[in-house]
Amino acid sequence: MIDQKLKKPGKLVKFRGRRCVVQPSQDTDLIILKPLGGSDDEIMSVFEPVMQHDDEITEDIFELPSVYDLDSFLTAKLLYDAARLSFRQVSGPFRCMGKLSFRPRSYQLVPLIM
Repeated sequence: MIDQKLKKPGKLVKFRGRRCVVQPSQDTDLIILKPLGGSDDEIMSVFEPVMQHDDEITEDIFELPSVYDLDSFLTAKLLYDAARLSFRQVSGPFRCMGKLSFRPRSYQLVPLIM
């Protein structure tokens, strides 16, 4: 029997060596798990009454960062610059559209957003 705390939607759990997030479910015996970093195609449903003993759902947490996780200032600045430049590059087509001062139709916005 799985603890009710582990069945709450949004709870981080470990199942079969993989970190998952519990998704909402209508059935109390059905536990829906979405792997972290996984797509919607990888969602798993676990039917609790037929779970094996070696299939265990356990609570999982991320470890807190330590002093040794810090890196140099240059590495942090490089990451900051990369994020800033990627945001600037994304807004380019929209700024050009504003300078031309025209009202695009909805089908013309799709390529810009993509």
